[in-house]
Amino acid sequence: MLKRFPFFLMLLVGLAVASCKDDEDKPPVTPAPDTVSFVATISGSQQVPLNASTATGAFTGTYDRTSKTLTYNVTFSGLTPTSGHIHLGGPGRTGGFKVPFNSLTSPITGSQVLDQQTADSLLAGRTYVNLHTTAFSGGEIRGNIQQGTTAPVPPVEFAALLTGGQQVPANGSRAGGALVAAYYPATRLLTYNVTFSGLTPTSGHIHLGGPGRTGGFKVPFNSLTSPITGSQVLDQQTADSLLAGRTYVNLHTAAFPGGEIRGNIRERRLGITLGASINSAQQVQPNASAATGTFTGTYDRTTSLLTYSVTYTGLTPMAGHIHLGGPGRTGGFKVPFNSLTSPITGSQVLDQQTADSLLTDRTYVNLHTTTFPGGEIRGDIKVK
Repeated sequence: MLKRFPFFLMLLVGLAVASCKDDEDKPPVTPAPDTVSFVATISGSQQVPLNASTATGAFTGTYDRTSKTLTYNVTFSGLTPTSGHIHLGGPGRTGGFKVPFNSLTSPITGSQVLDQQTADSLLAGRTYVNLHTTAFSGGEIRGNIQQGTTAPVPPVEFAALLTGGQQVPANGSRAGGALVAAYYPATRLLTYNVTFSGLTPTSGHIHLGGPGRTGGFKVPFNSLTSPITGSQVLDQQTADSLLAGRTYVNLHTAAFPGGEIRGNIRERRLGITLGASINSAQQVQPNASAATGTFTGTYDRTTSLLTYSVTYTGLTPMAGHIHLGGPGRTGGFKVPFNSLTSPITGSQVLDQQTADSLLTDRTYVNLHTTTFPGGEIRGDIKVK
C-alpha cells in the first residue's frame, strides 16, 4: 500500500501542473465596464399600438454599474407631453413605468438609482422611453433603449388606405380604413394598427400581392374591432414582399367574402415623390390627339403641401387641373392651375380627401382645350 503512495502523489502533482497550464492558456477575462452608454430614437412608429404622429425625439443615457444610477437626457419636438417615463418592455411589448420624468420641457434631464429588475431589463434591451400626450394618453412617441452611442436605425414605417376601389375586382363599398405599421429588420418583427369604419369584418389579414394582384394571407388579425392592433415575426418571403411593396391589408365581410376594402401597403415617407405621363389614351373617352406631357410632384406629409410641375407639347390649354379619380374614372378637380404656359408650376395645401386620394393613386392631371373641353390629355398620378 505504501509503495503505491508515491505514484498517487506524482499523479496529483501532474494534474495540478496541467491545471495551472490550462489556466495560463485561457485568455484573460475582460471585466464588464463600470459605465454603459444607451441611446434611442423616439417616434410614433415604435408605439404599441403605433400611430402616425410626426413628433420625434432622442434619448441618451449612461448607467453606472457600481452605484446602479441611470443618468439620462431626452429631447423632443412636435408635441406637448403630459407625462413621460422609462418603462419595462422590449420592442413590440408594453410594461409598467420605472423611471418617471420630473420635467416635461425639452431637454428632459435626470438620474435615478435603479432596482435590480429595471437594471437587468435595461442591460438586456427590454426598456423604452415614452412620452404621453392628451391626444395619445397611452403614449404618442416611444424609443426602444439600446446599448451604444450611435442612434439605432428606427423601424421602417409603412402605411395604407383601405378602399373598395383597390379590391380585385373593385367594388362600390363606401367603407374605409387605414393601416400604419412598423417593421424591425433585425428581428423581422412587424407591428400594426388598422382602423376602419362603415363595415363589420368577418376576417382580416395582410396578404402577399402587389397592386392589382391577389395572394394568400400571411398575417391573420386576431381581433376584428377597430382599432385592430398586433405584431408578428415575419418569414423571409413576407418580409421581402413587404419591403418590395407587394403586400396588402384586406378586410372581408359577409357581403364581400373575398374582401370588401383593401389597402396596398407602402413605405411611409414624409416626402412622397409623384409622377405621371400625360397623353390622350388615358382620357376616359380616348381621342386621337398627339399632344403629350409629363407631371412630377412631391407631397409633404407634415405640411400636406403638394408641389408640382407640368410640361406639355402639341396643344394650347384653356384650363388645367388635378382631379379626383383613379384610372378609367373621372371626378371633380381639386387643384386648379394658375398658369397654362409650359412648364406649369405651383403648390397647394391639400385637404384630407385629396391627400388620401393622391397617396392611393386615385388622382389625375388633366389639360383641357377648346377642341376637347372635357380634357384633351390626361395623366394618372402614381406614387413613385
